[in-house]
Formats: sequence, C-alpha cells, structure tokens
Amino acid sequence: MLVYRNPSRQLSGRAIQRDLLASMHRLERDPIGDCAIEALLRAGELECALADLRHPNEHTAAYVTDAMASQVLVDNGRSLQGMEQTLRKLDIPERLLLRTPCGFAFDGLDPRRYATLAPALPLRPVPVALIGIRSIGTTLGAILGEALRLRGHSVERITVRPTGHPWAREVRMEPAEAAWIANMLARDAEFLVVDEGPYASGSKFLAVAEDLERAGVPRRSIALCTSRTVDPTRLLAKSAAERWPRYRSYAADAWRAGADEDLSAGAWRKAVYGEDAAAWPACWTELERIKRRSADGQWLDKFEGFAPYRDEPFERACRLAQAGYAPAPTWLGHGFVRYPWLVGKPMRATDLDAQTLREIARYCAHRARAFRANATDTVGLERMVQMNVEEVLGVDVGERGKLMVERAVVPDARMQPHEWLSSPDRKLTKTDGHAHGDGVLLPGPTDICWDLAGAIVEWNMNPEQREQFVRDYSTLSGDRPELRLPGFVLAYCAQRVGETFAAACSSQLQERERLRTACERYRGMIARMLGVTPVAKPPVRQRRLTREYSRRMSAA
Repeated sequence: MLVYRNPSRQLSGRAIQRDLLASMHRLERDPIGDCAIEALLRAGELECALADLRHPNEHTAAYVTDAMASQVLVDNGRSLQGMEQTLRKLDIPERLLLRTPCGFAFDGLDPRRYATLAPALPLRPVPVALIGIRSIGTTLGAILGEALRLRGHSVERITVRPTGHPWAREVRMEPAEAAWIANMLARDAEFLVVDEGPYASGSKFLAVAEDLERAGVPRRSIALCTSRTVDPTRLLAKSAAERWPRYRSYAADAWRAGADEDLSAGAWRKAVYGEDAAAWPACWTELERIKRRSADGQWLDKFEGFAPYRDEPFERACRLAQAGYAPAPTWLGHGFVRYPWLVGKPMRATDLDAQTLREIARYCAHRARAFRANATDTVGLERMVQMNVEEVLGVDVGERGKLMVERAVVPDARMQPHEWLSSPDRKLTKTDGHAHGDGVLLPGPTDICWDLAGAIVEWNMNPEQREQFVRDYSTLSGDRPELRLPGFVLAYCAQRVGETFAAACSSQLQERERLRTACERYRGMIARMLGVTPVAKPPVRQRRLTREYSRRMSAA
C-alpha cells in the first residue's frame, strides 16, 4: 500500500549556496546552539541533491558536509574559512531538488545521537566503508564518520538511494560505487549501512546490505546503524523476520525527556484520557512527534523540526494562534516548540452538534484562505487510491478515483474529533493543525476537500449533517466543493486504510487491535462507496492482493 510521500522543495542553486553560507556565518558568531546543526543539515541537503544528479561536484559537497559534522562534534572544528572558500567556488546547477530528511523535520532525530554509535561499534583495526542511505543517511553518515575519525579510525563514505516500492526497495550501484566497494573489500574494510529507522518495512537497509553481499562483502563485515532497536517480526518487507537477523545492527542512543514527562509514542493519551485504555484513540505511535510535558504540568514541548524545516510549520502555528484556533507557540531551540498545556475535554464524534458543525466549517474556510499552496501531486494521490483500494478490496476504482483540485492548500490532515479540545465554556481549540499537512504521510498539499472529507468521515456525519456542513463551508469560503468532494472522501478513506494497515502490522501488540478496528472501518466505508462487498470474488490477481491483506491483518 502507498502511505508515505517524499516531501521536497525546489530551489535555485544560488539560493541554496547563499543559505548555506549564511548558516556558516551564523555559526562563526554563535558556535553554541542550533547554528552548527543548521549548517550541517543544509550541507547534507546540498550533497544529496548533487549526488542524485551524479554531479561531478558531489564529492566536494561531501567534504563540506564532513566539515560541518566536525563543527557539530568539536568546538572550532575544521576551518570555516576554508569551507567558505570551497563552497563559493563550487559549481552548482541552476535548479536543485532538495528532499526533506524526515527525521530532522518530523521525527525528532538529533544527528548527534549517531555519534554515540562510535564507541559502541565493535570494529576491527581496518578501514571503515560507510554507506549512507539518502536522504537522511547522508548527514547521519557524516556525523558517524567524523565521530569514528575522532577515535582514530580511517573512514571513507558514499551515499546511495534505493528505489522501488516502499516495502520492497532495490538498490543498483553505479560503476563508480561498485568500484569503491571492490576497493574497500580488497582492504578488508568493515561496512556500515547508515539510515534513520527502520520504520514500517526495513527494505532500504536490507536492499543495501544484500547488495553488498552480492558484491562479495562477507556478512560478518556488514553492520546496520539505526535510530531505534528493531523487532524484525514487525517489519513489512518480504521475509524480513528471516532477512534482518542475518546482519548485526546497532541503535543510536534514544531520546530522553529528562525531568519532564515523556508524552511521546501515544503516551499523551494516558495524560488526557486517564487509565481507561479502551477510550484511547488509535495512533501510529512510531510516527508520532516527540513531546514532553513540563514538570509543573503547565507546558507542552513538542519537536517541530530543526532549521530550516521548522520555519513554515512554525509560521502556520503562529497564524492559527493569531486567528484564535490554536494555542500560541514559543520557539525553544533544538527543534522544540512550547505550547501552553490546555485544560479541556477531547471531543468525540457523538459530541457533534450544530454549533460544533459550524465551528469545523469555519475552521476549514479559514484554512482555504490562509494556507494556499502552489504545487500538488494529484497524480500521486490518484495512484495511492487505485493501489490501496485494489489491495484491500480487490476492485479497480476506475474514474471514481479521479481528483479535481481547485482550492489547493496545506491541509490540516488531522480532523479526528480527539484533535479538538472543548474548554469548560465550550470554546473549541484545534490542536496539531500546522504540521501534518506537508509531513511524511500522504496527502501533502492538496485541495481543501481533503479536510472536508476528513471531517465528514471522522465525525461520522449523517447525510443531513454532511449537507449542512458543506453548506456552511460554502457560505463562509465562497467555494463550491460539491463536485470535488466525493472523490476526496474516497481518497481520504484509501489513505487512512493504508495508514492504519501499515501501523497495525508494525505496532506493538497493545496498539494493534485499535488500529485493526480502525482499518476495517475505513475499508467498510470504501466498500459501501463503491457498492461492493469485501467478500466478493474479484479477478485472480486481485484475489491474491485481498488474500495478502487478510493474511497480514490476521498476523497483526
């Protein structure tokens, strides 16, 4: 199933060079704090973009990334003046595609955590061949490589980008990469594969490791460097439970909340709902943002991204607060934003009344005005609808999967009732409305109908409520979404069935039943929209897909 997207932005080469130089100048003035991290992340972005193009200057860019890693790990590391001169002379293409490294933007992954792997790796006194998986493995590899050099190891590194289906990635080494591997193999090197995760599938790590084996690298010389400890039985890649344990794997130190209360990985539900786990909403705990509540219970600190990825979400959070929809944010640094801890009751679908209906419509109308977007990936969304519906029901959606985009926005993408808090005076506050619309999961920027569909589906609106909701939104926004909306209701359910399916397969036991129940609900809604039943007998290939879905859900 398709669940993830690849957040990216396209910028001029001159702008990328200018922004990196500016971050290096800030680092000269303020070597302590976030400046070194920002310079490192910008350098890693540039290296990735050039590597994707097989640009002749990718190795020079890698030299700059390594130098910025040195600045992060050592006060007054490699000469900034020398790096500035190198960067100014660098020939950069007119336009470059920068892919967002999700760990730095969404997952709270501090690159310095990978330096803690250096003393933990049982390396022989031989050269180290480090392979970072693009995008984020480029920067993580630079940090780990520099940490190993500080411990006296000889390190060389390259980066690769696996391609293909998210749960069945493949990697094809270019001739230069194959020659590099052969050279390092001849030197009896230790091979380290570096990336974030793994999360749902683990297929990127496995693709690189198995390609190294095919190139003749002994299995004992391959180690996987991860951001978390892995349970191979929960990975969705084919035969992952047998494939993953063939290789040694080492996880970087985990994030710690310190004296504050850790509310990450779904722990916020206990703080909000109490001990009654039956009342907790389902969530994909592995993909939740890192968050903590202050010891005095007054503040919620949440990871919103390192610079430069924090800027747009933080601006949206400020604008939602100014409009009265959300709590006011305060930038703390190190990727965290502080919000006041709100006193209120999380809403339920059964709380939907005329006043709440109007408030949700007003909120959607505000987003349609305030958060306009330019680029959307309608083709990618339509492909997701086709694939996900075919996998869970074995039917072809055909023209019913077509989407019309007229009001392109950065959507909220989290319209579930529990995302709204009702204060004692019945004022509604929308939580978490600024970050998910351009995050790692689909849809990304798209029509405002995505949020309208989300509200209709998640609040279980009956036909009368749905009609009133659309009417209220139209009156407030001047938009007429009636013709576009049915396609987006189907698309929303297709995305959610994929998301909850992947989460149920990869989550811990106590979370699976909630996710499986949610997945079957979305699946049933799709079946009713298409006028089919889940037990219908489709063509042979589609029967196979449906059987595979059922098998995995039973295993979950």
